[in-house]
Amino acid sequence: MPEGAVTASPVYILRSEEYERNCELENPYAVSGANNIAAELMDACEERNAVLYPLYAESDAGIENAEEMFEWIADFGTETLGVEASKWYFSGSRSIHAHFPLFAKGTETLSFLREAATAFNEENGASIDAGIYTRKRMFRLPGATHSSTQLKKTAIPFGAERDEIIRATTANGESVPESFEVALRETFLPDTPEGYEPTDFFNTIDAGETLFESPADGRGASSSNPVDGPACSRERHKHPFSPYALAKYGTRSVAVGRIESEPYCSREYRHHANRLVHFYAAVGCTGDFVVEDDLCPVKLSKPDYDKTSGLEIDTTVVIIGGGSGRSRIFKVSSETAHDTAAILLASGRKAALEYLREAGYNVGKAGRIESNYAPSGDSPPSGETKRSAAERLQQRAERESFDVLTHNEKIRVACRLLHGGKEYAHDWIRRNMRVYDPEITERFLTDLLNTYGEDYK
Repeated sequence: MPEGAVTASPVYILRSEEYERNCELENPYAVSGANNIAAELMDACEERNAVLYPLYAESDAGIENAEEMFEWIADFGTETLGVEASKWYFSGSRSIHAHFPLFAKGTETLSFLREAATAFNEENGASIDAGIYTRKRMFRLPGATHSSTQLKKTAIPFGAERDEIIRATTANGESVPESFEVALRETFLPDTPEGYEPTDFFNTIDAGETLFESPADGRGASSSNPVDGPACSRERHKHPFSPYALAKYGTRSVAVGRIESEPYCSREYRHHANRLVHFYAAVGCTGDFVVEDDLCPVKLSKPDYDKTSGLEIDTTVVIIGGGSGRSRIFKVSSETAHDTAAILLASGRKAALEYLREAGYNVGKAGRIESNYAPSGDSPPSGETKRSAAERLQQRAERESFDVLTHNEKIRVACRLLHGGKEYAHDWIRRNMRVYDPEITERFLTDLLNTYGEDYK
């Protein structure tokens, strides 16, 4: 690694004469000026599609939002890339990075990843950096010192909390790897084979398992259209039902219907496989998006695509989705499907899941199943006007601070927050208060629950 390097480029596959020409230079690492040898070699590799882009994901929502960043990146990896991250890092400033044991190939794949990250953010209220999926993108190396904080990019365990991240970062004495091969090996080959040499890297990894291409380039579900008939051809381009969209605070979606097509990829949502379903009823994670007696696509993450690949057309199913991208999918009788749909439309998700539970299905748990509550930016709680006083106060506190509210105003906001559960209320107050005291907050919320407990049952 050149002295002073803090970032690394994609991997450019040089021809022997290009490599020899570069080695002949007095300073082969010089990159100043528009016509330097590095730019010339990179352009040549790009023209013949001889570039491998190590796959990363990044969110810079701030260390105080570490839990959300971990969840966003993990779900993005599962849904879009089909793998879990092998290494997690704190950047030394605001970001969490994930390194995946995959190489992307081709500018089409980079465009696909930008679209996928943008769509994921829109659908989940997330903050994944879509801008890193570009040609010649440099990415920060492990051990590199961040110029604004003088802290190093530090390896952290998945799910590490703020204090644990800070302790690990301040204690980090590691330097930048001696070569980029070392950085790649830590991601792709955590268990280095006996007798391994640095030159063995590309002969050791499995190209079939480590090369990621967009569905349009051959990876993922078939892009051909298996759906026959003009009506189905129109329906497959309708806005799809997503079991995962806006799955915050433990809410879940419930969908019931009959499968009408084999999996396919749509131009608009290429980072998922779709299947046409005649939905008897479907309710999204926030309770706002409702489908009734309609033929439209359902978006499936990679794990859910795998689960449904063996289900034939005309199979009736129940899909219980959430933020993990791994739904519970049950093959049910037509009678059970219609009964569940009727209960779902008449009494909501909680009643539908209880019916399935009593029928012997393991529907699991995911926090508050039924909730008409959604924080500011989503729909208001049941019984409130579109922009209630409590919602306006909450939005003011998010802009300024919870501290600026009067005591009575804090009570109004806290009562609204408690519709999302006590843990969620704690977390929101922690993120929006200048000085957060968990014991005082616990007493405050407990007093409200003791006073207004009937409202939260």
